[in-house]
Amino acid sequence: MTDFSLARPLDHRRRGLFGSLADFLCLGGGAFLALLVVALLPVDTVAAPLATAMLVVANFVNHPHFAHSYQIFYRGFSRRLRDPDVPARLRLRYAFAGIMVPLLLAGYFVAVILLRDPAGLGYALNFMGFVVGWHYVKQGFGIAMVDASFAGRFYADATRRAMLANGYACWIYAWVESNRALASRDLWGIETGSFAFGAPVAYVAGAVFALTSAWLLVCLVGDHRRHGRGFAVNGLVAYLVTLYAWVAFARLDPLFVYVIPAMHSLQYLAVVWRFEINRVGDRTGNGAEGAGSARSRLAAFGIFGLVLGAAGFWILPLALDRSVPYDHALFGPNLFLFTFWIFINVHHYFIDNVIWRRENPEARRYLFA
Repeated sequence: MTDFSLARPLDHRRRGLFGSLADFLCLGGGAFLALLVVALLPVDTVAAPLATAMLVVANFVNHPHFAHSYQIFYRGFSRRLRDPDVPARLRLRYAFAGIMVPLLLAGYFVAVILLRDPAGLGYALNFMGFVVGWHYVKQGFGIAMVDASFAGRFYADATRRAMLANGYACWIYAWVESNRALASRDLWGIETGSFAFGAPVAYVAGAVFALTSAWLLVCLVGDHRRHGRGFAVNGLVAYLVTLYAWVAFARLDPLFVYVIPAMHSLQYLAVVWRFEINRVGDRTGNGAEGAGSARSRLAAFGIFGLVLGAAGFWILPLALDRSVPYDHALFGPNLFLFTFWIFINVHHYFIDNVIWRRENPEARRYLFA
């Protein structure tokens, strides 16, 4: 889960990741326009072809976005664990996310499979949904902070607290509501395990979300009146689209669920590629030779992300499903496909929460370079 709450850069000459229009389209504005178009489509005739199209798109957008987080996180992993220049708490976070979390996830899946407990797998799917909301709202908040930093238009502390509170309230409200609507949903043949939240819990979660939304609106208006200037628009749009269109009200149209993951991944990729371009440029230097080396390194990073994504989401799990014997009658034909998808999704959120923290020297150095 991405934090992105980074300190202000030393130099504001570059006012965004890739420019105002590109940032608008990639960070949230393009997603808003895409959802407006999707909302006009007839669900009955479009659902199946749209799902197929987005599954193809996932191979070039969604899956590489997961793969790139692994590439960045584990590159120099052992060095970071020993580096005295990396804060001690951050080193602990690296160790927990990079070692303990995958061991815990793998141990859980092994246990429920040996215990022949498909319901346990269903609750793992629910947990993925739980951390998805957490990851989304933190990324939306982080994008708003990054864009404000580039623009030199910083939010007041009270406004930042309101944005965070609103994000967390949105996350919990969406998770409660999703559990009330999960009765027949599944992933690769494994049904979701859901919690029977009653109407009072949903009303309370909705009320808290509404109150924090009102609090945020008051803070934003107060900020504008006090400073007499506009906000960093692209970041604020990204925050609002992420919370309200992708998380809180994603169920308004059944077609939204097919396109939102790609929009979220595109938002993430904009940050990753700015980070990687700055990092490679810093290491290769100026001049024709340096530019050629930089292009080669960036191409290798992108190609490896495509290959790693394909291997993790398709090649390895499908090969294991066909070669490893297990009870297909109990778990269905795609047990490894299911576990790999859940594992990668959940682990990604934990490692992201380390990569993009404000105290991470690499993020501070290369995102704003």
